[in-house]
Amino acid sequence: MADGLEVIDKVRADYVAAANARDIEAFKATLAEDVVGLPPDTPKVTGRTAFADFINDNFFSPFDIDFDAQFEDGAVNGTEAWARGFYTLDLTPRAGGDTVSIRGKFMNTFRQEGNGDWKYTGLIWNADAPVAFE
Repeated sequence: MADGLEVIDKVRADYVAAANARDIEAFKATLAEDVVGLPPDTPKVTGRTAFADFINDNFFSPFDIDFDAQFEDGAVNGTEAWARGFYTLDLTPRAGGDTVSIRGKFMNTFRQEGNGDWKYTGLIWNADAPVAFE
């Protein structure tokens, strides 16, 4: 991990754990109120509640999830930070069907809140190859 990213690694770990548990409240707790999500192939999603609803509707509700994300590089500058890295995501339809495995990359931004907690302020991600559900 790049020097200094240890301060934002906890929020990354909490985000991953919440996604794997499909725990929408724990997931929301990792996000700043003004978070902006730039999901692939869809318009931007602005705000904690809207972004959490997007994730819930498109990932948590329809799938069992096996997710991991790791930082490759980034920097912390005072109360703001950025990190880029890679992720793996296995989605198994809860209604039945084959697991879809996705490998991709991301770019995230973070801000340290007044209470000292770091939160996601921006999330951009995309897959390394087209995703096909059968």
